[in-house]
Amino acid sequence: MGRPQLTGEERRHARRRVPEAGEPAATLRLRRGGDCRVVDLSHGGALIEGPVRLEPGRQVEFRMAGRAREVSATALVVRAAVAQVMPDRVTYRAALK
Repeated sequence: MGRPQLTGEERRHARRRVPEAGEPAATLRLRRGGDCRVVDLSHGGALIEGPVRLEPGRQVEFRMAGRAREVSATALVVRAAVAQVMPDRVTYRAALK
């Protein structure tokens, strides 16, 4: 079998939004793991970066500031990878659904 061809088609089902720095939705706090930067958000999930290695298939609990109040929720980690390796730290990226 050959390699799948990349067509450049958008595979996302929902429109993504990148939170602005300082906006309440720009960070979320994992129940176990601390603060993470929100790379982008959609109706169906979020892409986050932070110091915690998350495993696909796991449920995570988090808190995020909303417009009028803080919101607590649970999400499924659908994919995860190392985003950056520095001499003093590793940053991970994970997609939550």
